[in-house]
Parts: sequence; C-alpha cells; structure tokens
Amino acid sequence: MGVSSEYQIVDISNLVGAAAIEAAIETEVLVMEANGFVVTETHVQPPYLYLLGVLPSFLSQSFEVASATLWIPPRDVVPIGGTWTEVLDGNGVPMLSRAQADGTGTVTVPIVMPEGQTAAARGFQLESVSLVYTVLTAAADAVGELGIQTFTPVGPAALTLGDPILAAVATTIDALHDAAGRIAVGDHNTIATVDTPAYAGARVQYQADITFDAAATTDLDVYGALVTYSATR
Repeated sequence: MGVSSEYQIVDISNLVGAAAIEAAIETEVLVMEANGFVVTETHVQPPYLYLLGVLPSFLSQSFEVASATLWIPPRDVVPIGGTWTEVLDGNGVPMLSRAQADGTGTVTVPIVMPEGQTAAARGFQLESVSLVYTVLTAAADAVGELGIQTFTPVGPAALTLGDPILAAVATTIDALHDAAGRIAVGDHNTIATVDTPAYAGARVQYQADITFDAAATTDLDVYGALVTYSATR
C-alpha cells in the first residue's frame, strides 16, 4: 500500500519581508493539515513557495477502518539518565539496554499523530500507549506511571521556534502496573489508556514518558511502544 501525497505551489511574488512569507507558510500548512496531510517539507524559492504534505497509508485508509495501531521502535525512543545502548536481545529483537548503575532517569516516546484531524476528515484519536520493557537481575527502586502529554509549539506564529508547552492527558493505567508491579523483575507491558480520546488540534502532537530509579544492579531494557488509535464514525 503506497503513501498518498500532495504538493502545493504558492505564488509569493507579491510578498515582502520574512514575516509575510512566514504567515503565508502558516496559512498553507493549515490548509494542508485540514485536508488530513502532515507537512513534511517547506521550501521557499522566490517567486514560489513549495509545500509537500504526506498522508501515511494507514491513515489514508481511515474511511474503511475505525482503529489502527503503530509500533514505535527503540531507535525512536529517547532515554535520559545512565548509559543506553541499542542492541539485539537473545531472540534478535531490537531494544535499548541500560548498563547497571544506581540512578534515575526518564524514557520518552514521541507519538506519531496526524495534525488537525477531525471526525469530518476521517481522522484518528489517540486511544492508548503500551510501553514494553524488562527489569532484570534486581528490582528497580521505583518506576513511575506511564504518562501521556500533549506537545504544542509556541510563538507568535506556529512555525516560530519556542519552548513547547506540555499538558498532561488524563489516563488510566492497567491494573498489573501499580507501584509494586512496575519495579518487579520480569517482562512488562504497561498500558496507559486515554480517559477521553479526542481529535488532535492543529499542530498538536503527543508524547509518552515514564520515570525510573534503578538500583545498582538493575538491568533495564526498553523494546518500544505500541500506540493504538480509534475513530468515531
């Protein structure tokens, strides 16, 4: 199944100054997002502005389905705190492995989410995130609940760089991963289910994270995350 794309060419020969061009980019990006595309490239080459929007294949088929899943591999996960290495486990499965050391940190999972999706545009809502990890050798001192946040850029225009605003999303954690369950030696698949799924607003993205406090001999491995989407039809 291929990937649908749309290429926009806009005449900007009548615009003067960086602010005017940036405003034009913002306008065209929002138009493409309203049509369900994620803008992956913007290129200004006077007198024209070029924008490439891509619609992932599993989303382009959303007229036919009411749910979808997406695996976030370990290479896309961001670990902070300690020494992490991307390796293969004994079965040849990629994972991020943390070297034994007493210390704290955070594992963050960027979540792929179409921008500006609505029910009318046949978009998807974020339903849940499952983080797959293992604790080996010794139990961790603590592991926090898997949390989900919205991630929104800020600035006078949406394309202006600035510190992003994070806002917690209300979720329910699976019953097996209370405070004691999360730190235990063994394989883990902790699931955060969004209490009230909603379509993402314009330029809003999501991320999930979990904090940890490893003991001196704790081995911590992260395999990635499974993201589940739903849709109201």
